[in-house]
Amino acid sequence: MGAQGRVVLITGSKGLIGRRLQSHLARAGWTAWEYDVAFEQDDPRCGDVRDIDTLARRMDGVVGVIHLAAVSRVCTGQINPSLCWATNVEGTKNVLAAASSVRSVRWVVFSSSREVYGEQRELPVGENCPHLPINHYAVAKSTAERLFYSQAENRRPAFAILRLSNVYGSAEDYPDRVVPAFVTAALRGTILRVQGPDNIFDFTHVDDVCRAVVLVAEALDCGRIGAEELNIGTSIGTSLNELAEYAMLLARGPRPRIVIEPSRSYDVKRYIADISRVVDTLQWEPRIFIKEGMRLLAEEYSGF
Repeated sequence: MGAQGRVVLITGSKGLIGRRLQSHLARAGWTAWEYDVAFEQDDPRCGDVRDIDTLARRMDGVVGVIHLAAVSRVCTGQINPSLCWATNVEGTKNVLAAASSVRSVRWVVFSSSREVYGEQRELPVGENCPHLPINHYAVAKSTAERLFYSQAENRRPAFAILRLSNVYGSAEDYPDRVVPAFVTAALRGTILRVQGPDNIFDFTHVDDVCRAVVLVAEALDCGRIGAEELNIGTSIGTSLNELAEYAMLLARGPRPRIVIEPSRSYDVKRYIADISRVVDTLQWEPRIFIKEGMRLLAEEYSGF
């Protein structure tokens, strides 16, 4: 396939994953076109997934769409459920409708979340486990996933659903997300708030996620997969208490004061991903684990 056929559209291209993904795609020989509501309105890259006409125009000429655009935070979904639904469900419906109408588009990669699983009785959690969403964000992501199967009878676009787990690893992330918040508290010697010290999560570095997305895009493009659900994580659980201890190792001056607080009522408290399917299907494995990832993030903050 020539270079002309190696063009993809990234919705949500200015987000945590979208920003980092572009360099990974470029190294693999892809050209990425950006699409994000965060650009200035007169920027040709500006676009909202709630605007199907603009979506379709921007898809013309691309072979694949990497759909990252979303209300990406559980807390935001709880505060504004109507915006969460409009963006994460109706926006995904628009992406699929536009992709189905544009002849050049053959596949879509959808960024979903481990939140769809809710609280499972057993860990690690595999792709066949039931969806038990406990918050607005998770309900929206689970609903959006089902939209892909309603398109399956059309046989296009092909798709892969990636259930991402606690992605971190960039200083451009929201500063109050748990890993950036812990790292910056350690570096500045400020209060480190632990909401649910026994809560266990599978923290996944953004560069590992980007490598997985590129491998999935390649597999879809050559037809090796066509309707896939894949967990992206590390299969290693880290409690928030352990995360705070790792953060303390990064302190360079006064040590932060740890304040223990209860979990939010709408948060999942335990999750570890079973990643055997993505390992077997794509030979992908995580390379950056949480202690090293936090160290790299601290270096990035120090460089600002």
